[in-house]
Amino acid sequence: MTKHIVKLNPKEKKFLKSILLAGKHPARVIMRTQILLKANRGLTDKDIAEHVECHERTARDIRKKFCTSGLEKTIYDVPHTWSRKTFTDEVNSRIVAIACTDPPKGASHWRLELLCQEAIKQKIVKTVSKQQMSLILRGHNLKPWRKKNVVRSKVN
Repeated sequence: MTKHIVKLNPKEKKFLKSILLAGKHPARVIMRTQILLKANRGLTDKDIAEHVECHERTARDIRKKFCTSGLEKTIYDVPHTWSRKTFTDEVNSRIVAIACTDPPKGASHWRLELLCQEAIKQKIVKTVSKQQMSLILRGHNLKPWRKKNVVRSKVN
């Protein structure tokens, strides 16, 4: 608790209290606000965790982030780089088109690795990870690694 001490100035306190009174913020923002206000009053992580109903580690992490990154970055979620759209719609469409074709010789179905290799081979993209490929396919509700339209005979 002594390493990252939260000291809010009057302007920051007023801002945090306005968040609690507004009632228009996500639960995560409200919880972080409460943690900072209680930490400013000198409560321990254990006491904060009991009052806010969170883990002690959460209270500690919020205090640390406030001391290292400031108020705005502590309260609000910053958009992550991976959440941005990686490829254009044209690239996505071309990848989906590959997934809808027959798999290469020697493969019974498309695997993510094969799709990545094929997209690079056809110069659709320079690099693509299996995770990116999975997100593209999931966005179109495609699962080429599963058998489609399996017909089974009736057992009498």
